[in-house]
Amino acid sequence: MPQDTSNTDSSERAEVTPASTAARQHQLRLRRYRRIQVTGGFLLACTFFLPAVNACNSSISPYQHTMDIVTAEDHFGLGEALLLLFHLSPYLWGLLIFLTVAAARRSQTETPMLPLALAFAGGLAITLFLLIGNIVNGDPMDQLFMLFATLAAISIPYWWKAVHKKEAGVLSLKWHGTICVLLWLLTLSRIYTPLYGLLLSIAGCALIATGCFLEAKLRGHRMNLFTLRSLLACAIEVHDTLDPRCRRCGYILTGLRSLRCPECGTPFQPVSSQLPTEQANDTR
Repeated sequence: MPQDTSNTDSSERAEVTPASTAARQHQLRLRRYRRIQVTGGFLLACTFFLPAVNACNSSISPYQHTMDIVTAEDHFGLGEALLLLFHLSPYLWGLLIFLTVAAARRSQTETPMLPLALAFAGGLAITLFLLIGNIVNGDPMDQLFMLFATLAAISIPYWWKAVHKKEAGVLSLKWHGTICVLLWLLTLSRIYTPLYGLLLSIAGCALIATGCFLEAKLRGHRMNLFTLRSLLACAIEVHDTLDPRCRRCGYILTGLRSLRCPECGTPFQPVSSQLPTEQANDTR
């Protein structure tokens, strides 16, 4: 006797709701944006062994430059060690982004704050030490000095604000740290003749920054301009719920009888689940 499977089929179909489809699409996009970050971090870390610049009619790789610093000095002191870490910092940052984001993506958890915060603070400390040494030694304050001084002045309060924002702070640190590395690499490309290693490093930074921006836009439910402004000010907010929100201020738009955000006045296009039934019917 054939079994009646109509109830089973209808219950299976009922499980596939617009909300579950939207949640699945949200997770797929989030994984895609983190894959972009992982790819950029891996590319940046690998360029450590590639020729970066052309100086004195010879190509120099970061690995070769590191070995020159280690072997050139008879006494390898604190100053030499910090200078070495400074030259390694872009590639260590790429490796850290690759490892932390890949591990979080594999375990479907958030990227841990501690390693990023420590790495960011270490980079700031090294930069400040070199800036102070530059002043003490009476070296001229050129454009490169002013660039690092400006980045340090901006990054100290940024770091302090980010470490208190949990998931949003992690996202802000990844983006801001990558932008600092990118500015340093772009400065090198203007001082020296860039080779494909340095160009690939810049491309890796661009991938990480783009992936962080897209993730911030997805999880913050904001437009491009307001997402960028929030990242610059370390004011990004993470909303992983799928409630419809204003693209400008993030206000939840569920249940409103108006087609304008009550918080900032921005108009929006309604969906059937966003307005009460009678208002949604009027918009069809």
